[in-house]
Amino acid sequence: MLTRSLFDKSLRHNGNLEWLFILTFPNSGSTVFAKMLLTAPHSIALNDIAEGQWLVRHLHDDRRRWDPRTQISYRLVKAIWLRQLQLIGQTQPAIVIEKSPPHMCRYKDLTKAFSSMKCHVVTLTRDPYATISSWNQRYGVSGIAREWDGALADSSHDEAAYFKALTQIWLKRARMLLAAPAGPGELPVRDPGPVISDLQAQIPLLTGINSEAEFKIKDYSAQKLIDMNPKQIGLLSDEQIKWIGDELRTDQATVEGL
Repeated sequence: MLTRSLFDKSLRHNGNLEWLFILTFPNSGSTVFAKMLLTAPHSIALNDIAEGQWLVRHLHDDRRRWDPRTQISYRLVKAIWLRQLQLIGQTQPAIVIEKSPPHMCRYKDLTKAFSSMKCHVVTLTRDPYATISSWNQRYGVSGIAREWDGALADSSHDEAAYFKALTQIWLKRARMLLAAPAGPGELPVRDPGPVISDLQAQIPLLTGINSEAEFKIKDYSAQKLIDMNPKQIGLLSDEQIKWIGDELRTDQATVEGL
């Protein structure tokens, strides 16, 4: 069968290969977090952005990737990902850093598919105002309607409805993260050391992380970790902040839970 012939069968039950699934909002700082983890000598990723979703069509089909009901062959996912590790020359022992945001919908199925290997799951969060501002700046109404929620196209002429809908998307995803195993929460950029030390204690293959390294993210020049939340929140108007806040208060338990 296709899924059996794609990769070296010895990888199927490889005890020296581990997986770290990072469950995270889009635009949550997961890229820099993954880059930091990838400074560990034994860490590796399936591609340059540590998002294996782009290797499997059903994992990155616009809105379908955020629908937990989407039918996915996890045997095929496993075959494609293991084949990718062969192609990039994976050495053992190693831990694969995997941070595709839609995995929050299906991490249980993924960890089950890779249960013959050791799997770790952590969650990474970000301030809701900064996250929603980032979504608005990066995607806008048309991008979010195309990729996440087609109903948002109807709010293109109603700014308040648009920001409230964005906030409901944040709350829906926050509930998914709350149901998942705990993790580092929001990465403390001023002093990530304790979080990194805790992860290394739990996952020895992450030993050797350089938390002082400089990282190039998107259009920014290479730099050490900095707190982007104030700048991102500063892009919101007072009205937009009010609309987001009003909607967050409809589910205060979820907001406080994260």
